[in-house]
Amino acid sequence: MSAIQKLCIQGVRSFGPEDRDRQIIQFSPLTLILGPNGSGKTTIIECLKYVTTGDMPPGAKTGGMFVHDPKIAHETEVKAQVKLQLKDVAGRVMVVTRSFVAQQKLKQVSMKTLDGVILRHNQNGEKVMLTSKCGDLDREMIESLGVSKSVLNYVIFCHQEDSNWPLTEGKVLKERFDEIFAATRYIKALEAIRKLRLERNGELKIFNSEIKYLKQNKDKADEIMQKMDTIKTKLVVSKDAVGKMEAQLTPVQERLDEIAQKSNDIFQLKTQVDKMAGERKQLEGHCISLRNKISNEFSGETADLEQELREFDSKLQTCKLSLSKLEVQECKLDADWKEEEEKIRGLKLDNHIIKTNIKLHENTIARREKLMRDAASQYELSGFTDDVFTDVERFTLLMQKHISAAEKSMNALKVECEEKEAELQYQMDAVRDKKTQLQQEEKMKRENINKNKNEIRNIGAELKRVGASAHRLEQLEKELKQMESELQACEASSNVEQTRTEVQRLQAEKAELETTCSNLDSEMGHLHSQSKVRTELDMMGKEKVDKEETVRKIRDKHEDTVVHLLGQFPADKAGLALRDYISQQDEAIRGFHKGFNELQSEMASCTANRNMLKEQLEKEEKNRKNFEEKVFQTCGSQDFDDSIGALNTSIGALQDEKGALTGARHLYSKFVKELRRKSMCPLCHRDFPDSNDVEELVQDVSSGHLLRKPLGFIYCATNIGIAL
Repeated sequence: MSAIQKLCIQGVRSFGPEDRDRQIIQFSPLTLILGPNGSGKTTIIECLKYVTTGDMPPGAKTGGMFVHDPKIAHETEVKAQVKLQLKDVAGRVMVVTRSFVAQQKLKQVSMKTLDGVILRHNQNGEKVMLTSKCGDLDREMIESLGVSKSVLNYVIFCHQEDSNWPLTEGKVLKERFDEIFAATRYIKALEAIRKLRLERNGELKIFNSEIKYLKQNKDKADEIMQKMDTIKTKLVVSKDAVGKMEAQLTPVQERLDEIAQKSNDIFQLKTQVDKMAGERKQLEGHCISLRNKISNEFSGETADLEQELREFDSKLQTCKLSLSKLEVQECKLDADWKEEEEKIRGLKLDNHIIKTNIKLHENTIARREKLMRDAASQYELSGFTDDVFTDVERFTLLMQKHISAAEKSMNALKVECEEKEAELQYQMDAVRDKKTQLQQEEKMKRENINKNKNEIRNIGAELKRVGASAHRLEQLEKELKQMESELQACEASSNVEQTRTEVQRLQAEKAELETTCSNLDSEMGHLHSQSKVRTELDMMGKEKVDKEETVRKIRDKHEDTVVHLLGQFPADKAGLALRDYISQQDEAIRGFHKGFNELQSEMASCTANRNMLKEQLEKEEKNRKNFEEKVFQTCGSQDFDDSIGALNTSIGALQDEKGALTGARHLYSKFVKELRRKSMCPLCHRDFPDSNDVEELVQDVSSGHLLRKPLGFIYCATNIGIAL
């Protein structure tokens, strides 16, 4: 038999979410749960029901009301856990854990169920764990406890709000009892058994009808089996005879195979002979055709011919090298020509762009001057009516002063408008209050009108009754006259004095009765008015209770929202507080709209900047592609880094050569200066007494071998510039 042993609760309703708030409850064969209201007695039963069936208690909505309130814990998220230790129907101890978390949203508390776990020990003593991701915990708990879910919900762990279900109407009560005692399942099982019995009886009839045919088939099968045994015996005898024959045929078959192999070999040899003869004829014909094609037959030996072939290869290689050099020079010249064309196109494009920018700048200046003249004429600024503006700074200062003055006036106007708006808002609030008051008065007056209409209807009914009484009075007067006539007749025929005395006595009794009737009528009218007032009072009290209940429901419904908005629920004048809050929020929304408009303007400017940067990026990307094409045209299929390394090496060599040539030119110029100044050779110290000899030597130096040094220097500098 299953039994509950321990229950651990944390973070559920009055049980706190901290570890120190965890409560562990031990269950004995008889456990009493005692405590004041709100201490958590019902929560224990709800936790037992939740951990065994997985159902939330009634009134918990989506489970947010079942968890400890995050507002009380001053947290946005509260985790809860219910853990139960019990023995299943087999007497094995198992622990069930269900966890969930509650999150405080803007207006409500939402709950999310975390992973549930069942921990038990198997026959070997090992721990076995089942999570909600791998199985159905609710079904597992029902099987472990040995009772149905209906018994757990409506009998064992029945909530106090649902404990009066035996007193409900008959249909609901029957459904509950059917669920508890599984009557519906029993009826369905009986119906299924009845249908299955009918099906099986039908199948049995079919099988009985088939037995006859099966017996006939069995008899035929026995005959066939006997024939098969006979045939198998004959087959064994035939196989033995065939085996003997095959043993006799084996040597003959081997001899035939040997003869066939030799015949195949002979055929292949004939085929090869015919093929080789055909190839010989073909080669002879090819040799004859080659001899006929030779015009100049080489008369030397084979070694001389091979020497000629080797020399021919070297000559051919030399020609190919010279051809490749010429092709390289041609490609270089084509690349230089294309580069120059690109430079020319770039210069033309730059020239066109500069001209366009000049025109745009001139148009911008003209538009600025026009705007300045218009602004000067509009704001009556003197000294700015000429065609050409010279003092732009003074115009800017004047416009800034004018703008600052306009801003001050605008701010003053804004303050005045805000004051008027506040005053109008106050007036609107007063008008709203007055409107509400008038609506209440209108409602009360309508109720009074309805009451007056009811009274008028009652009075009309009374008047109708009075009219009926007047008709009756007329009849009575007629009867009275008739009686008086009869009385006179009687007086004439009887004792008048005695009759008169009797009549006076009867009239006195009649007067007394009429007085009594009038008193009773007045009392009835007073009682009727009192009952009417009492009825109206009861109706007003009932209406007051309904309105108070409506106000309470509205307050309970919107209390969380009002507390979230205002911090606390106002004790009185809640409407005024809400209107103040709404006006503040409207002001904040206007501020947000203003900020949003500013952000939109900033976004527009950022979009314009982004488009401009995008255009610049496209232009740079186009330049990059042009540079890549130039690099490819320059380097060809070679690697760019290798080409750069080769160019750097060439530049270094040319720079070294340039430095050497610069030093040589400086040395030659110094040599010439010293020669002209001292009339003596600076190297051999030979004197030149005649100045003509000095000039002749200078001319020889300038026009001879040394003249090529400056030209070499210029050539090196030009090559360095091209490389760079």
